[in-house]
Amino acid sequence: MTLCALFVVCAGLLGAQSDFFIVPEQDQGSVVIQGLPVSLGSGRRVTGRLTYDREQVAAGGRVYAPRTAEAASAGRMAEALILASGSRLSPTAAWARSRRVAAVVLDSARWENGVLSVEQTVFGKTVKDPSGIAYQVAENHVWVRLKEGDVVTLDPVQGSVVLSAAENAESDLAAAEALRAYDGLRDGQALVQWWQARLDQPRAGIILVAELAERLAVGAARADDFALARRAVESSLAPDAKKLLRARERRAFYEQSRLAESFLRESLRSTSEAATAMAVRRVSIEAEARWRGLKELAEALGLAESRPVAALWHRLKGAAADRCRGLPERGAGDGFAAVAAAAGAALPRRGVLGMELYQRFLDEKGLGPRIAEIADDASLGLRRKSLRIRSLIMDSALTPESGLGRQILERIPEADRYSVSGAHETFSDVSRADVLKRILESWAACWDPGPLGARKRAASNGLAAAPSAEVTVTASVPAEIVGTICSRDPSSGSRERLVVSASKPGSSTGEYLLDRKTGRALSSVMGTDERLLPTEVLAKLARAARGLDSHNGRGQEITFVWDSGKLYLLGSRPMAGDEEPARAAPFAVTPPVSADVPVPDVNFKNFFNRLK
Repeated sequence: MTLCALFVVCAGLLGAQSDFFIVPEQDQGSVVIQGLPVSLGSGRRVTGRLTYDREQVAAGGRVYAPRTAEAASAGRMAEALILASGSRLSPTAAWARSRRVAAVVLDSARWENGVLSVEQTVFGKTVKDPSGIAYQVAENHVWVRLKEGDVVTLDPVQGSVVLSAAENAESDLAAAEALRAYDGLRDGQALVQWWQARLDQPRAGIILVAELAERLAVGAARADDFALARRAVESSLAPDAKKLLRARERRAFYEQSRLAESFLRESLRSTSEAATAMAVRRVSIEAEARWRGLKELAEALGLAESRPVAALWHRLKGAAADRCRGLPERGAGDGFAAVAAAAGAALPRRGVLGMELYQRFLDEKGLGPRIAEIADDASLGLRRKSLRIRSLIMDSALTPESGLGRQILERIPEADRYSVSGAHETFSDVSRADVLKRILESWAACWDPGPLGARKRAASNGLAAAPSAEVTVTASVPAEIVGTICSRDPSSGSRERLVVSASKPGSSTGEYLLDRKTGRALSSVMGTDERLLPTEVLAKLARAARGLDSHNGRGQEITFVWDSGKLYLLGSRPMAGDEEPARAAPFAVTPPVSADVPVPDVNFKNFFNRLK
């Protein structure tokens, strides 16, 4: 696992043109592979054994590299996904975000005999120029095979994958498993016991404390648990190892300070643009948790509180109080329809199935107490909880003859084909006979490990954490162009630009950056250079993206189709990577009717330019 500082790297030798990148300095013997982050998951690094076998994924603790987009569906139980192709708005990336599964695209990867081979730059020793800037020079390029069972660490924020050196693999894995157990149990004493059984693995203890520090900084760990584990590890380390521990603790603090400052700046903008007092309060609660966690980390390490972060928090606190006084408590009953109308877009015929129907299903089947018992069982990890709860739901019939089944069918429009979508599962081209089955699967998806873990983190920060069980059933509409627009960058959460993808069914997908205010196309990120959508349609999409972002106080992914000069908004969902919404979204995502359009293999020749 790499927890080292970032270094400036100069790539290119012997007079070749150089590109400059920011990459993690690598541990001796480890391999650092830079890719494109496409799903943040929980926003934390993920360590696990790599597998290509979908059967192995269900065991938990695995980083999954699916060979096809269809095989990626097994990744709901994976810790993270490594993809060989795709983009930020490809179907597989959107699928991963909806399930809170971290994912990175390795643009240099290629398949060889069933495993991934990745082009790796070999760097020389770290040197410093006269101004003090440290850098490494690329000396060679080699191909590295990622084998079944290799221990890898995926950073969904930086977009990197680190292949652990053989001598470090077991320590890296042991620390990751201990941290996953802590995420479920929140038991600091259990971490102490774990460490006492591994006193001969100082690297594992250092990693544990450094990662726990990052969790404390974002409100995902308790200060007393961190202090307990830190004291136990530090007291057992040799002097040189203690120095390394302190260096990594400080590094974690300064890195989290930088991220917190960026987060609070984005929160200020969300507050200024929010359309309801409820959205403002949700933003404020999340921001306070971030500020408080970083403050507690500074106190635990004996460091000074970050002044920029503290100043931003107090500024946001005042801005939130002022903003709430001039806003309605909630938006319109159907905020999605109101925003679509204001943007000049149409809605297809649809039926929105609210939380009350899901609750009625639980009551009639007697599932509520049984689900609560499993969800609160501290002896079960997230994946075991998920498997048991999903089985309970899927084993319970929802038939057209039942009273609930009839009520649902009466609420949806008459049509030959539908799309069925919940907050975490989507189905296209569904017959009326299969609608109830797909609704049941959408309800079960609320209990996938990703959403379940996100609700647990939200509850620890004081946010409401009920499952997002609304389901939207939409009559299929013709589609000349299908696409998705994100109100913020899905790989970083930045709101500087809108990101939109569009494609003609059966053709490749183009991805574009748009000016947030006007919807003007700024550049083509990947795919076709053909302008698929007229300027006025891009402007409507930009208005819709801004409106839904303001209505919810968080980033949104909106799916749309364009046909015969008419723009339809199909649905919207909160962008993953943060915690669950403070309340369930009043509408759900509907995938493009051509969601099975293949994603082309993409060679990201200049990764960093595509993030600008």
